[in-house]
Amino acid sequence: MDDFLTSESQPILQELGPLTGLPGDARFVPVVGKSPTQEKWNSDPTLWLTAEQALKTRALGEGRWTGIGLLTGRKVGRLCWLDFDGEETDPVTGQMVRSASLDFEYLFLKPVTALPPCPVSISGRPGRCRMLFRVPLEWSEYFAGFSITGTETPTKSLEFLYEKAGDKLFHAVVEGQHPDGQGWFYRWQEGASPADVAIPDLPAWVIAGLVRHMAEKYRVREERTTTERSDGEYGPMDLLSPGKQRKVLKEMQKFWPFRGGAAGTGYAGDYAVMRRLVLSLWKGIGDEGTFRYWLVGSDWDMRNDWAGDNGSAAVNGGELLSWVKSLAKSDTAEEVKPWATAWELAKANGWCAPAWALPPRELNVEDFTMAAAKKVVRLREAIQLIDAMDSPTDRLASMQELTKMLGIKEAEMGLLVRTLQEEDGTKEFTSGTLEELLANAKPIKPCIDGLLASGAVTMVASEGGVGKSVLIYRLAEAVALGAKFGGELQAVKGNVLVVQKDESQANAAQKMKLMQLRNTEGRIRFQFNFHAGMYPELRKWIREHESKLVVMDSFGAIFGGSGTGLSDAEAGLHLYRLNQIASEEDCAIVLTHHLRKMDKTRKGARSDVSLGDLFGSSYIVNGASDVWAVVKEQAEAPHQQLEPKFVLKVLKPRTGITQAGDRIALKGSMEDLSFTIETFNEDKDRSKNHKALLQKVVTALSKQSAAGGLQVSELSAVVNSSVSNVSRLVRGMFSDDYPGLKRAPVETGEKGRRAYRYWIE
Repeated sequence: MDDFLTSESQPILQELGPLTGLPGDARFVPVVGKSPTQEKWNSDPTLWLTAEQALKTRALGEGRWTGIGLLTGRKVGRLCWLDFDGEETDPVTGQMVRSASLDFEYLFLKPVTALPPCPVSISGRPGRCRMLFRVPLEWSEYFAGFSITGTETPTKSLEFLYEKAGDKLFHAVVEGQHPDGQGWFYRWQEGASPADVAIPDLPAWVIAGLVRHMAEKYRVREERTTTERSDGEYGPMDLLSPGKQRKVLKEMQKFWPFRGGAAGTGYAGDYAVMRRLVLSLWKGIGDEGTFRYWLVGSDWDMRNDWAGDNGSAAVNGGELLSWVKSLAKSDTAEEVKPWATAWELAKANGWCAPAWALPPRELNVEDFTMAAAKKVVRLREAIQLIDAMDSPTDRLASMQELTKMLGIKEAEMGLLVRTLQEEDGTKEFTSGTLEELLANAKPIKPCIDGLLASGAVTMVASEGGVGKSVLIYRLAEAVALGAKFGGELQAVKGNVLVVQKDESQANAAQKMKLMQLRNTEGRIRFQFNFHAGMYPELRKWIREHESKLVVMDSFGAIFGGSGTGLSDAEAGLHLYRLNQIASEEDCAIVLTHHLRKMDKTRKGARSDVSLGDLFGSSYIVNGASDVWAVVKEQAEAPHQQLEPKFVLKVLKPRTGITQAGDRIALKGSMEDLSFTIETFNEDKDRSKNHKALLQKVVTALSKQSAAGGLQVSELSAVVNSSVSNVSRLVRGMFSDDYPGLKRAPVETGEKGRRAYRYWIE
């Protein structure tokens, strides 16, 4: 391997130290050696720390922690590791024993040197390193729960660490002491820290290698399952869920043989029997972390004399995990079938399998292959039945029981919700050519120009005390009057429905009095009685009031109190229902939500907020079409407290009405609780400047022809404006079918890059 695997540079801990440059949605856990000490570190988001929190926890641990682990997976920025476990030759024969570089070429058909520059983590242990990448967004769900362990490559020296089975996370130590001593410590290779090198997406050829390997694993697993059938009967454990598999193992282990068991009894575990037993468990479980969690330290494990302390011959490594890992590398391991020996030995010693654990003699292929489709149908039918109930209380109770009745896991619920959203979002155009798609595309209409889209759900999040309810009341006022929000952004005129659960009628009335809302002539209607079982009522109110805007305050108060935790997948189901209503009723729905409290040790402005700062699960972020964050800037002087300043930042712009990173600076007034827009992306007079720039662009492009045309860079020089402003304007004009605007591609000479020239006919 190259020299980057053995760099001996020392870490310099300044500010965020080794965590500098990692993305804001990265999360961490403190570790001792290599291991987090909290039991549910890989599944409980409340235990995942930001960079600032991790460093503070480490510093205040008074020696309890020895390092910091960086988490990987979909929920923490789609980060993943390529883990290179060294190069080793036999000192006698000179043959290659371990080679991460050869394993890499075996999987990906290219050398390691073909990888793009990336952050590299080292410990000083010769020949070993980890390379940090992101899984591309379009592949993040495809690789859910997938990893490649060291047992799956020819020399067992390369791993791909992304997610474990059950959507649990991996971690890798990036800072701290190495548990094997010898002066090793985890750090970034000099010149290859995240502060030096941006984290790249996995290249397409690496993705292709992962897909090939995944397909081969499934093929081998299916082939293995087929060979275990006898007279049409599936092998033990094959059709059980992981939870039920673990439950069966707990029952069976009381009947397994063990090292040190009395000779002549069914519990005596000689080497050959124990080898087959532990290998059958290792292959059946199929994941080292799960094997460790289920079996290492169990009552059965503790009964075994692995180390030979009580007269038995010691096994390799002197403990269960090291022994089974060494056995898995042997040539004789292939003869052992998953689960089978463990099942058979338990039965031989008197165990009787419970009825629910017995595999069926016949498998209904239609039921098996159509299970996912049927879940979607059942979920949709259940929702329709619930909505048809007369009592909102009955509907709420039924919603609470829905997922339990369906037996849907958290990951499955998330997938089903996304499937429902995709299906319901394509009713008007289900298939066709590119030309037909463009001709039949439903235009996205603004409810408030440049800010809020009709037919979609927008989430606006902030910390407590920032004034979310005041903000949504001002949005409501702008729409009710057809006025400009903040004095700048034009709203359509229409009726507004306010669903208020965060404050009482008296509090709302007091706030309205302070705000001195203009006369809306009854166009704003309030509802204080609402819960998650009242979707039919919500739809009825929207239709009766002909609402163009619905504001709901807040997501946590309305749905968090309905039996759904904000970290549960079911939270996504509520957003699916709201998106469905917004689309079908052609109205904008705005939901308020909360940001996590900012840690006081965090560097930088609070306006650097990201999607990872939203409270609750990723299903909330994924379910909303657009997401804003509103943060309050710190007042520099006492008089400024009467005119507080806020920043509205666009975190997610799926509708296209806004763009990611759009920043609106708002000035508030404590006297009448009003907002005025100071700048829109640093533009102090957006409306006036936008119109002036549009006129200049139209004039310049009208002078061009199909034989000529101007590129954005040329056009920006002609109209004397920045490339970014002109690019944004022209892109918007083209998307909105500005009359006569045309474009044609221009060869740039740069591979993969295309530019355009524009003109107006």
